[in-house]
Amino acid sequence: MTEPGSPVQMPPQRPFAAEPTTPPGGCGKPLLIGCGLLAILLGIGAVVFVVKAKSLLAFALDKLQAEVVANLPEDVTPAERERLDTAFSATLGRIRKGEIDPEALQRLQARLVEATNSASQDKLTRAEVQELTLALEGFAGIEPAAPPEGGEPPGEGGEPAGPPEAAPADPMAA
Repeated sequence: MTEPGSPVQMPPQRPFAAEPTTPPGGCGKPLLIGCGLLAILLGIGAVVFVVKAKSLLAFALDKLQAEVVANLPEDVTPAERERLDTAFSATLGRIRKGEIDPEALQRLQARLVEATNSASQDKLTRAEVQELTLALEGFAGIEPAAPPEGGEPPGEGGEPAGPPEAAPADPMAA
């Protein structure tokens, strides 16, 4: 059989034997690092946005002013143009100071969107300019000026200004 001095031989191992393996759980290291960096960048962006929000709003309003002024109708008087410029300047000043009323800002934003849409399609109308001026003055806290001679305040629907008419007397009451 075997000689006492010879080593015991082990059976040969199979070179490609299937070993039980467990798949790695969770996400891999590169994915984890990428997600972490993205979260850090988003956090930095949010902080920058909060710190620079007033500047961004003032920049956007300045660009909208340029677009509105470029598309003013020909029938706008120099006094109305000056009133619009004053309202824009007062609004920009209030934004830069940080005195922002959210409700007034939403009303102003709605008027600005309407004016910008009208300006991108064609020239603004005089009524749209007056409405925008009133919205800007309302946001800035400026008392609206009296409507110009021959003009009517926007939003009145063409109804004449003056005291309401008295109701007709009831003939049955006598």
